[in-house]
Amino acid sequence: MVNKSSLFVLLVMSWIAGPSWASELGDLAASMSPGEWRELSTSGLSAAIDDNGSSQHILTFSQGGRTWNPATNEAYFIGGDHNGGNEHFIRYVAATNEWQSMPDPPWFPQGSTQNHSYNYNTIDTANQYFYNKTRRYDIETGNWDSVADLPQALRANRAFEYFEGLGLVAFNNGEVYLLPDGATSWTDVASNLSWTGLHALGEYSQPLGAMILGGGDNSDSLYKLEADLSITSLPGTPLSELSTNSTSGILTHDPVSGDFLFVDGDHSFWKYDLQTWTSLPSLDFITNSYVDDCIFIPVSTYGVVILIEWIAPGNSKMWVYKHGEGGARSNPPGELIAN
Repeated sequence: MVNKSSLFVLLVMSWIAGPSWASELGDLAASMSPGEWRELSTSGLSAAIDDNGSSQHILTFSQGGRTWNPATNEAYFIGGDHNGGNEHFIRYVAATNEWQSMPDPPWFPQGSTQNHSYNYNTIDTANQYFYNKTRRYDIETGNWDSVADLPQALRANRAFEYFEGLGLVAFNNGEVYLLPDGATSWTDVASNLSWTGLHALGEYSQPLGAMILGGGDNSDSLYKLEADLSITSLPGTPLSELSTNSTSGILTHDPVSGDFLFVDGDHSFWKYDLQTWTSLPSLDFITNSYVDDCIFIPVSTYGVVILIEWIAPGNSKMWVYKHGEGGARSNPPGELIAN
């Protein structure tokens, strides 16, 4: 029979030894100051994202997405090369600081194709589902299935995002749809919003309890979606456009403050707190002229954002950005701290 004292010791030992929590990413994040960028050397990155299409990598035409899973300390990504490339499903494992190729989903096209991820990747951490459009990956079982199709045909390059407490949100052809958790059909939330066609954006910020969506080629139209399903048109931006095309920027958010973060095509860096756009120091360390060679992933566990940069075949980097104070957890959830 195991007494309570022995059980407590076993629990503490498991927390201390738990490889899923201790990580090089966590150590780096804890040592960083607000506003600081640092490179983190990692394994398997180039092998995971290099491809044989015209762009030579799978990050092109993508935002990356809010795909960090704090339950496993992993990030997921699906992307595809341009013109003659292939689609890949990959993940980052913080415990080993390693990027890994995942088994191809059964719905992947056979052979060379052009299937970018645009703004299609998102995650439902409460129910442990990773989404790519309406395809759903059960993180616990490793199985794929699909949720309901949208009421109208999906135009290319639209935005999908999971809004915590609501469900899956889609911005398609100026329409906003919601698929509530457990529902078998989509609800029409809004229609006839301004859009210009391709490369729309969407990003949910849990700290702010809101999602921004809109944009597209040659457009800076932006809207705020809140938990009560109200949609508000936001003022114009200082940017020429908000888009996922190859010459525009990439969008994410800080998991601590909730500020939305945007890198424009000229490498200028901006934050938006739903009130004001503020210029931050430009990302002059990015090697290539296009930020289309980069993706963002916010990391809630450690209160940072990671930026993956493809430079050339066999040469990619992982950057870590700390936007503000706080957010990095130094102890596993539920750990008891002795006074």
